[in-house]
This record gives sequence, C-alpha cells and structure tokens, in this order.
Amino acid sequence: MKREKLERYKSVCSEVVPKFLYVSGAEVATDLDQLQKHGITHVVNCAAQIVPSPHNLRYMLLNMRDDGLAEDMCWTMYAVFDFVEAAWDAGGRVLVHCVSGVSRSCGLAIAFLMHRGAGFGESYATVRLCRPVCEPNSGFQSQLMAWDERRRAIVDKRAAFVYRAVYRHRGDCASKLCVETTDYGSPLPPLPSTLDRRGAFVVLRDGSLTVWVGEACDEALRSCAIQTAVWLGAYDGAPSEFSIISQADRLLFDNNYDGEIGQVREYDEDYEPSLRSSAPTDDVISTPLEEVPVAAELPARRPSVVRLYELASESDDDAPVSAGYQWELVSDYDHGDLDSSRLLLLVAESEAGVRRVSAWVGSKCVFVADPQAGAATTGAEEDVRAFLRTITLPSATAQHAAPCVSQSGDLAVVWEGSEPDAFWAEFERGF
Repeated sequence: MKREKLERYKSVCSEVVPKFLYVSGAEVATDLDQLQKHGITHVVNCAAQIVPSPHNLRYMLLNMRDDGLAEDMCWTMYAVFDFVEAAWDAGGRVLVHCVSGVSRSCGLAIAFLMHRGAGFGESYATVRLCRPVCEPNSGFQSQLMAWDERRRAIVDKRAAFVYRAVYRHRGDCASKLCVETTDYGSPLPPLPSTLDRRGAFVVLRDGSLTVWVGEACDEALRSCAIQTAVWLGAYDGAPSEFSIISQADRLLFDNNYDGEIGQVREYDEDYEPSLRSSAPTDDVISTPLEEVPVAAELPARRPSVVRLYELASESDDDAPVSAGYQWELVSDYDHGDLDSSRLLLLVAESEAGVRRVSAWVGSKCVFVADPQAGAATTGAEEDVRAFLRTITLPSATAQHAAPCVSQSGDLAVVWEGSEPDAFWAEFERGF
C-alpha cells in the first residue's frame, strides 16, 4: 500500500500554503509544464547532488542527505527561511522538493510553518493533510521537536545555549548546536572548556547574545557565527542585537576568568584543514529577479485562528438538516458542542495562510442531500460535499469557509468516531 501511495503522489505537486508553498518529488520539479501550471518561480532543491535544476527559475541548491543522524536539518533551514521569505516579498511561489517528496522536502515545509508560528504537531499535521505521503525520517522529526522546545526556552529565557561554527562535509560552514542545558529551569554560563581558539561560538544567556571569536579562527567561521546570530534573532526569538568579542575579552565568563583557552580534542575533526578546501559556490542560483514571473496575489499573513460553525434553524431540531439551515458561529466551543445529531464546520487558518475546512458529521445526523428529491439520508462523503454546496455561507460569519466548501478537494469530511489526529489538533487549538 505504501508503494502504491508513493507511486500515486510521484507526479503530484502538493499545495501546502495556498498560492505560495508547494512540495513535490523530482518528477514534478523537472516538469516545466507542471511548474508553470502552478506558477512556480522559486525552487528549493534538497537533493541537488541527484536531481537536476534545469529551468529558468530561481533555485536554492542543497545537498541534503536523508539521514537524520548525519544531517541536521537546523544547519539548513534558516537559509531556506531567508530564501522562502524573499520569494514571499517578491510575490513568488515556492516549490520545495527532494527525490520522492516524502522526507527532506516535507521536513523543510514543516519547519517553515513552525517558523511562521505553529508548533511541530500542528505543522506536521498540516503538511501530511496536504501531502499524505509526508514522513520525515525520525531524526529530522526529533531535530524539529528539539528546535521547537529550544525556541520556547529562548523566548522564556529558561536556558543558556552555545552554538559552534563548524565545517561540514561539503566544505561550507554552518553553526551546529554544541552545548545545551538539559535543565531549562537553570540557565548555565558558558564554560571556558567549551570554547576553542580555532573556532567561533555564539553564546546565548540571560537574554543577551554574543559572538565569541578565537584567536586562531578563520574568517569563514567568524562570518558563519555572525550569520547564525542574525538568524537566531530573526527566527528563534533571541535578541536582534548582539556583540562580537575576541578571545582576549574575558567579560563572557563569570568570576572574570583569566585562564588560557586552548584546543578541545573532540573538535579536532571539525577543524581539519582539508575541510576548508573546495568550498562550494553560492547555493542560490538565480535568474535576474525582474525576469521571473510572479503571482498576481498572495494571501496576507494573518494570526492563527480556528472557527467552529453549526447549521442552525428555527424549525424543529429533530427535523433533517436541509438547505433552509444557516451557518452560525459557535463561540467558546469545546467537546460538548460536538452533538451527534449535528453537522459542523471547522475552519482552521494559520499565520502562514493555511486554510483548511473539515465537515464533522455526527453519527445521528440526518440531512437532505438532494433538496429537489426531498429524501433524507445519513449520507456518503460525496452526499455531504454536495449538500454543503447548497448551504448559504454568509460573508459576515463564514467567508473564510466559502472557497473550501465550493471546491470539494479542499474540504475534509470527518465522521464522528473516526476523527483523525489532525482534526483533533485543529479542534483543540481553537479552545
């Protein structure tokens, strides 16, 4: 079954954020007709070592490995955020792809939704709902969950963190989390034994951000650490301003430490001279921006919100639900509002502009699927979709639901007793 599903989605370009962010595998990424059909202007190629980038678009090329032990998604995602946000500002549309559109690309799409304000669980459910084959490897999932917790700790000033700029397998450098406190209630100062004269470190503690540069550090690692400090301020809730100090400056340490800082043996492999050779060219390959066609309109960023609507009528409550009913907003809803005799509409939107509508059908709900025939039914999925299109959606209350209800592909029908986890995640987020 998994193989069949993968084959089915091989040629599918999945829309994660309406008219903006898409996820696919290699087949879609190399199909110019598909790219033009969806208005793609920017492409993040997560498997550039395998999949070509042949078209006249703006590309970001990443040699990511689908290995959660050897590849840390946090090394990559901040630069991807910069690229995707630049596409947003330019009015473009972005495709993130790998080979199959299952692990690497979906992981980065989840990370982007998290950056826009959602938690890991909500973001994973959103991408999986849009692309059912979404399944980042367990290492990537663990990294994103750890990043989610780390961001919370940074915002709440519950911990101290030290990041170290290192050379990676390709010769470029990226900052890697080096020391992390496990007790989020007890922020720890950086220890001199954590630092190495050959490197550059980013230290976050007590609400302040500092870049520490060792006396034998090269310019590439120094620049990498500074870029990481900028990203921590932009995407992790760290202060946007930071200081840059040299090894000679002792102000970083408690008790005015005046000892020597040498070399940490565990870091030797990361500072091998051979790693500095054959540094790659810029990962972002692009045509001039003015030559890139852009989308006419994009959804505005908006706060996260979930609304629940019920069909209500002044007639007998025991009568079958019919086209004479109207949607009413349920204020301060909870599980008690899921009445088995009712049909409800859950409208979920996130800051990233994701719009999703679920029709919840109670186990005892009876409705008139065909108003002309007048026959009452408990309904099959297509009956529910057809019935919902007959109901008036007043712009004052359900304007956000109208596009999804009118386009059946954007509507999920959920039956009482068989609700997926994604439904409960959205439902409970609206409490």
